[in-house]
Order: sequence, then structure tokens, then C-alpha cells
Amino acid sequence: MWIIIGEVLFFFLLFILILGGLILTALAIPGVWLIWIAILLVAIVYGLETMPLWFVIVSFVISIAITLIDNFLIAYGAKKFGGGKWGMFGGILGAILGVIFANIPGLIIGPFLGAFLFEYIMAKQQPESALKSGFGSFAAIVVAVVLKVFLCILMIAAFVYLFIA
Repeated sequence: MWIIIGEVLFFFLLFILILGGLILTALAIPGVWLIWIAILLVAIVYGLETMPLWFVIVSFVISIAITLIDNFLIAYGAKKFGGGKWGMFGGILGAILGVIFANIPGLIIGPFLGAFLFEYIMAKQQPESALKSGFGSFAAIVVAVVLKVFLCILMIAAFVYLFIA
């Protein structure tokens, strides 16, 4: 009986880790690591026959990529909408400071303000041009969240497939 209770608690823990990771990722917080921890736990508890080592390694690399997507896309968004190096730097710095000081709203507003202010003040751009750079950083955050959630869902689907099969 205790084995069954332990098994149920383990699956409940996996469910919480995966669901929490997906929700945090949708909120632009690096929740992918909770999903990866669930994968690692299954590999440890059930062995590498159930959860192959190659999948643990590939999912780790994907988790790193998902974590870094924000920074690359923010810089790309600022540049794509006419920003220069200052806009790219300001967008990334705005995202980091936004998360630190204002959590999720800061992550949404921070890249916009950072790119706008750095383009306007440091690069001496006109307000219209600086606003376009800020909008590019904001649009990139939205695209990054959608891409990260999609990749997390794919990782979860592969995990479930390998675990059940």
C-alpha cells in the first residue's frame, strides 16, 4: 500500500512540476527548468530504460535555448524595427531590470522602455524612431513567450510519449 501512495505522490509531484513550468513559461519566467527537473526525476527514479539519456541531454540543451531566447529576440526585435546597438542593449537591460524591479509587468514594459530610452537618449534618435525600436522589443517579448511555450509543449509531449511507450 505504501508503494502505491509513494507512486501517486511521485506522479503528483511530476504533474505539479510540469504544469508549474508551463505556467511560469507562459508568464515569461524560466519555468522550463521545472519541466526538465521532472524529466530528470523520471530518469533517476525509473532508470534510463524508461527515460533515455539522450532525451535528458537533448531536453537540457533545449532548456538552455529556451532560457536564452528572450535576450536574442529582444535585441533582434529592437534592431528589426530600426533600432541600433543602443536599442538592442537597452531592450535587454530593460527586460532584466524590469523583471528584478517589477516582475511580470516589468518584463513586458522593461524592454520597451529600455530600447526607447537608450535610442532616444544615448543614440540621439528622434522620438518616433526610438518608439519603433521600443515597439520592436515589446513585440519580440510576445513572440518569445509564444515560441517558448510551444517548445515546452513539444518537450512535454515527447516526455509523456517516452514515459508511456
